[in-house]
Amino acid sequence: MATLPTGATLGMEVTFESYPTRTWHVDQNTWRISGFTDELKAMAQAVQIALNIRRFRWQIYTPDSGHEIDAEGYSFETARVRLTNQIRDALLQDDRITDVADFTFTAPEPGSMVAAFTVKTIFGDLRTEVTA
Repeated sequence: MATLPTGATLGMEVTFESYPTRTWHVDQNTWRISGFTDELKAMAQAVQIALNIRRFRWQIYTPDSGHEIDAEGYSFETARVRLTNQIRDALLQDDRITDVADFTFTAPEPGSMVAAFTVKTIFGDLRTEVTA
């Protein structure tokens, strides 16, 4: 007994599309929505959101959103490797980000580390940093 209708196939073509970058603009000084933003400015905002929310913490975000940055209690060299991998993992979930590179690390005080890096997007490059 056949389970598929005559002439039906399972070889359907699937097309993936990227989400547009046009989004609400959040004013960094007042934290209020002030119109729309697009392309590189929208990507800068998306990067900041990804680096400021914990993955799996908030149900409003998908499981591939946010970060799992944690380098506390590790030596400087081990923390550098962990942060590099964790930052890349958080940001490369977005298909509009092509690479995360040019990492520099500083330890302004004991138990604290600042990672500065370049986020390469399809709209251009962004330089940003994270404190861990």
